[in-house]
This record gives sequence, structure tokens and C-alpha cells, in this order.
Amino acid sequence: MTLRGLFVGLATLDVVHTVAAPVGHNEKAVASRQDVAAGGPAANAAVTFAAFGGRATLVTALGRHPLARAAAEELVSCGLDVLERPTRRTGPTRPSWTGRASTSSSWTATIPAWRLPPPGPPPRR
Repeated sequence: MTLRGLFVGLATLDVVHTVAAPVGHNEKAVASRQDVAAGGPAANAAVTFAAFGGRATLVTALGRHPLARAAAEELVSCGLDVLERPTRRTGPTRPSWTGRASTSSSWTATIPAWRLPPPGPPPRR
């Protein structure tokens, strides 16, 4: 019998830059690699459940942006059923995302403080 699990919550797009050493305050570094993957607490729990043989359904609000669609496709490829929670917004809303710089030797992470423009239509040029 296959166990079923329902996971409701945040799914994000994770951007991970692999660097040689931890990045200090106001310091720049060159990444040896960049990975982009689906993440977030609810998505990670659902993927883990599916990896152990369960049938996982994730209810989340990724949005209609192309990057959000890529995250949803990755989650489906991990064996999840992904149900989108409808939003009141129209157009391609950006997905929630996190970014970090990690060292490959210790997996020490630096979480940068990026400022994104407020959601909405892009400014006119």
C-alpha cells in the first residue's frame, strides 16, 4: 500500500552559487558553479516523502512566470502532484526565490540580502 501525503505551503526557486570560500560582508566572489532548483519548506518535505516511496501532493502558489513553471516541472519530475493555488493577480508573477553562496567543502552558506522591485508591472521605458 502506497502512503499518500498532502503538503500545503511555500515552494520557492533556489539559486545556489558554489564558491571557494565563505563570502564576507561587502565582498565579491567568483562562483565555480550555479544551480537553480525548486525548493522551499513544503516542496522539500513533499520531495522527501516521494523519495521514500510515498505519493505526494503539493498545494502551493508558484505563479505563472517562466521560472515558476520550471520549478513546477522539476517538482513533477520528482514524482509530485503539484496543485496551484489560484491568486488574484494577473500576468506572469515572479516566484518566491532564495539565493545563497555555499562552499563545496563545508556547505557553509552566505545568504545575500537582495532587494527585488515590488511586485507589479515592469516600469515603462
